[in-house]
Amino acid sequence: MAQKTIQGNQVLARQIRSRRSELGLTIEEASSRAGVGTKTWCRYEAGGSIRIDKCKGICRALNWIVFPESDAETYETISVQEYKTHEAWSPFLENTYGTRAAMAFAAGSDILSDHINEDLAELVSMPAGSHLGQLSVSWLCSDLPEQFVMHYDYDFLYRMKCTLQNMRTRAKYGYPMTAHSVMEELLLYLCNEEASMLIELNDEINRFEDDDTASEEWVFDLLGDSDILSWLYADMYLDAEHPYHFFTGMTSNSIQNKTNEWRDNMIGKLKWEDVYLLWNNESYNFPKILSDPMTAKTVFVEYDGDGYIYGFDWLQNKYSTGKERTDTKELLWDF
Repeated sequence: MAQKTIQGNQVLARQIRSRRSELGLTIEEASSRAGVGTKTWCRYEAGGSIRIDKCKGICRALNWIVFPESDAETYETISVQEYKTHEAWSPFLENTYGTRAAMAFAAGSDILSDHINEDLAELVSMPAGSHLGQLSVSWLCSDLPEQFVMHYDYDFLYRMKCTLQNMRTRAKYGYPMTAHSVMEELLLYLCNEEASMLIELNDEINRFEDDDTASEEWVFDLLGDSDILSWLYADMYLDAEHPYHFFTGMTSNSIQNKTNEWRDNMIGKLKWEDVYLLWNNESYNFPKILSDPMTAKTVFVEYDGDGYIYGFDWLQNKYSTGKERTDTKELLWDF
């Protein structure tokens, strides 16, 4: 999906330059706040084009609540029909919460994926245990709950990446986007936030606002409450026992149970490349035993029928008791 941009113009360039001067910021300070390079910021002030996913950072740097209005002709419009072929377009969100919701997840997950990958690229060259708070520029740090900043390390971001890809695959096949963990709630919320600027600047999407199902609050309707804000984005300390504590709520057994449930429902619809993608992403959360080296043993089974049975198969633990020989008919039946 092509990245959409606001076309450069001198009016906007003057607004950015004037606001930076008003705040007493140097170009280096403004670019750091926005999460872009100094050369990129200089292009903004010279009238260069601005990627829409960078608008949020510019607003943060300049203390703007919303990005200055641009004429409809100054930016590249986004076709809703084009996005309906997007790999993360969710028919479930579209049918249940409206076009805006499906658009927000598809576009927002694109932007969020980029931000995760960019921060991962920075952390990979730093010592193990380094976190987002140590980066000179982070796309994600200011958007994540402040209490856990020192825990946002490479491992955490990689888990975010895998979980988001899993959710995009669910969206693609039209399965419910119900959040099964704190991480999934957070990702839904962030996708909506990341896409908000892009949607606000686009007339074709905004005309869906007249539809009763098209609400920017769709994410809270989906979650069933606004606890994600009440607990994670309020000035409140969460102890380790709190269900919204990142490192208890995000690793509960219910995550895998729910994932297994929707995966079982998808059998027969997935393509092999998607099966591999799911395994590759989900394996990060699998028990260690599934990545340990496998051992093989010979099991002799009494069989008095015609022909013979020979082959490899998985056996349940109840059959692997240290014996090399078993006469159970149940084993043959399962086999």
